[in-house]
Amino acid sequence: MKTSSSNPEIIDLAKGTDSASLLTRDQGRRLREKVLDALRSCDRVTLDLAHAQTLSPSFADELFAGLEKELGAGFSLRVRMAGAGPEWQRLISSALQHR
Repeated sequence: MKTSSSNPEIIDLAKGTDSASLLTRDQGRRLREKVLDALRSCDRVTLDLAHAQTLSPSFADELFAGLEKELGAGFSLRVRMAGAGPEWQRLISSALQHR
């Protein structure tokens, strides 16, 4: 059952994959499932990239574009990002535009 919390759940992507290197599609797929599970019990999540050291286009496509595909129009309302510098923001935007 989904709760109606005004505070989003924060998911540290480096801790969620046990690696500061976010590189593979498999990592992105596993994290996407964790995020979708979290969204079953809360309204919003914040994906925290602050502890990540590397981010690949494959990971970004699998996680971010995959979430957008699953959530549709609700993606931008339910998923926020934190700790991403300008370069990673561009990479994530590119993944979202090319899916």
